[in-house]
Amino acid sequence: MLDGKPLFSLSSLLQYRKNSLDVESALLSKVEDRSVREMILEMVALDPSRRPSIDECLGRWRSSVFPEWFYSPLYPELLDVGSALPQGPSGAGGPDKNALLATHGSPATVISVSELDGLGSDEAPGILLHTSDGRIAKLYNRWPVLAPLLSLYPGLHIDESVAIHDLAGPHDAAVILLSFVLSYVRNCAYPSSRRHGLEIILSLSHSLDDSVIMDRVVPLVTSMATRDEAAFVRASAIFALRVLLLNVDEIRPVDAKVFDDYLIPQLNHMATDPEPMVRIALSRTIADFLETAYRIAGMTDDT
Repeated sequence: MLDGKPLFSLSSLLQYRKNSLDVESALLSKVEDRSVREMILEMVALDPSRRPSIDECLGRWRSSVFPEWFYSPLYPELLDVGSALPQGPSGAGGPDKNALLATHGSPATVISVSELDGLGSDEAPGILLHTSDGRIAKLYNRWPVLAPLLSLYPGLHIDESVAIHDLAGPHDAAVILLSFVLSYVRNCAYPSSRRHGLEIILSLSHSLDDSVIMDRVVPLVTSMATRDEAAFVRASAIFALRVLLLNVDEIRPVDAKVFDDYLIPQLNHMATDPEPMVRIALSRTIADFLETAYRIAGMTDDT
């Protein structure tokens, strides 16, 4: 709503506290939607007792600010996936959640192995996972059902031969989900969770604007391709990066030198990776990277 920028600067905040600043005309003039302006004004009311709660915002501005798809299934799903302590296995063998919290000193997630699809058969039921790992596991297993409900691409796969999908276009739900998934992936403890996070990101990318992909997705995936501690995650990130860049149709002037200044040095780093599977992944995708670089150069030459 505010293009990612804070509403107040320090000087305007001090003016507002003295009730000498008209927020609507001074700070919200570029917000075209009247309902959005109204909601923001009430959220920053000088009197804290007049500020609406989250539930009040969701109720009062339903359909005007928050679209119907946000209420079902997105909002309930995010509440459930984001819960710090989902229900663990029952019975005498189940872990005591309070004891786990006392032992580890921070929120943890207790979930069953059936929710983890890929962590390995050697993990015992009731495995203790970092919160982000548990949330990625939940979202990954529900994705084939959740994605179609939000008109998002439901496929979960990373492969050098993955097809390029021509979908309807950007979807706001994908941007909201992306914020959560990027945060989870950055904090996953298990390599398999980071790989699953990559698959979700790649699925979301088919419904993201090109600028969002270049600003928020490409930097993280490139970092995973060069810095992740697990070789199979680095290799997976290379394949994912290939698809992300192939799907970009428009480049802003600010991204004109993305290959020259950023990606080519990173590709050189990948080429010297000590693990063969990473170098093989690069060899399978390097032609597409070079073709994309040439295509992007042509885009920027035309602008």
